[in-house]
Amino acid sequence: MLEYIDKTQRKIVSNESRRSSSPKSPKSPKTIDTTTTGSKASQYRATLLERRGKSIARTQGPIPAENSSTFKLYEFEETKANSVPIRSDFGEKIYRVKHRDFPQIPMVVRIYEQDQANRIYNHLYFKILRFLGKKHPLILQTWDIFVNSEKRIFLFQQHTHMIDLTQYILGRQPDGEQESVVCHWSRQICRALQYLINSAICHNNLTSSCIMISLRDKMSIQLTGFYRSFIYQPNARDNLRPRLSIRERESIRPDFKPPEVFGTEYQTGKYDPLIADMWSFGAIIYFALSGEYPHDYKIRSKNLGKEIKCNLRYLS
Repeated sequence: MLEYIDKTQRKIVSNESRRSSSPKSPKSPKTIDTTTTGSKASQYRATLLERRGKSIARTQGPIPAENSSTFKLYEFEETKANSVPIRSDFGEKIYRVKHRDFPQIPMVVRIYEQDQANRIYNHLYFKILRFLGKKHPLILQTWDIFVNSEKRIFLFQQHTHMIDLTQYILGRQPDGEQESVVCHWSRQICRALQYLINSAICHNNLTSSCIMISLRDKMSIQLTGFYRSFIYQPNARDNLRPRLSIRERESIRPDFKPPEVFGTEYQTGKYDPLIADMWSFGAIIYFALSGEYPHDYKIRSKNLGKEIKCNLRYLS
């Protein structure tokens, strides 16, 4: 036992003398592994988006109107005199509404008949609208969604005196709006899109008709048109590719989607719907500045295949 202690002490002394004899080297600065940090951030973001996506999926869509005390707070008449002449995407009727608790807030109700609601095809549409609700000032506010025994859906939304960007540019600014105004719009649209991205929502339908401009203050805009939106998950990009071929591309109205959205023969796993939304956003800004569309949608491009491949190569 004593021999063991003695050997141990000799080892300690020799180690200390070795340390004292060797010159002290300056401490090297700590390096941060950016690869690990980046992967952790990506993992955290993916987890966050997954949780928010599940939250949207669990969100209830239209709730029963019968015996609902909340539904009774909305007062409206389904008459021609009470109708509101604003754009309806599926032929739904739109009427003015007065909320008993908030009579000062202008609202409308969109009433979808059963066949009109079936034409939406997107089972997440009403869930996404309820999830967004009144959370962001740059997104058209949704107050409530109900369904009655006749399968009629009542969508209560904020009503402001607005027109969409298409009507505004073509009707009032055919040569395009001032650059300072469009820059302000672009910042607001970016804020709304950033909120959607952080909420795991891909708009998937960005056009100039989805941007609403206030008639009282043209600097005030809101985003709408979510009937093609879906839950976005970065790890499921391959399943998000659209099924529309180039030959079936709709050419009867302006198209703000990028070329790679069309034509399954050119699609790869690198297609990202969020990047497609950014392309559409750029096309909207171009339209707002010039009063023209980035391309003539009535004429099919001869080099469409080359354009698609170039875009995909750029994304890689």
